[in-house]
Amino acid sequence: MKVGKPFLIVLNLVFSAIIIYFTAMVGKLFKGRFLFENGLFDPKYIFLALAIAIPVILYTLIANGRYKKNIFEVISFSNILILVLCAPVYVTLVFEGSLKDPMKFVITFLVTSVVLVGTSHFAVNYHKYQKGNNFRRFN
Repeated sequence: MKVGKPFLIVLNLVFSAIIIYFTAMVGKLFKGRFLFENGLFDPKYIFLALAIAIPVILYTLIANGRYKKNIFEVISFSNILILVLCAPVYVTLVFEGSLKDPMKFVITFLVTSVVLVGTSHFAVNYHKYQKGNNFRRFN
């Protein structure tokens, strides 16, 4: 699949906003309230969406050379992993109702997003590393 980097960046921003606002709506549906006090219009939701999107966008901008053709797969896998991580954690925090420092929550998702992008990169490109390295096994 051949798509441009600007399209992937916009797609990732939209997907991260969908993840955050979908989980916020699920929390509102089940618990009757949002995690942040001003509802969907709280700027912390935008910071949270950007914290999830920025590592994937940086990977999209940085990946060149032999990794360029696998960008779509890497960001797809990392967004799926982010969704699997973000939704249960967010809904759990809504049910608990205890979030002392929202910026720590945002920073935690930023760091976790970086780790998931790196993991997705190595998972997608693993066979490339194995094919490119012709090490002989010495017994």
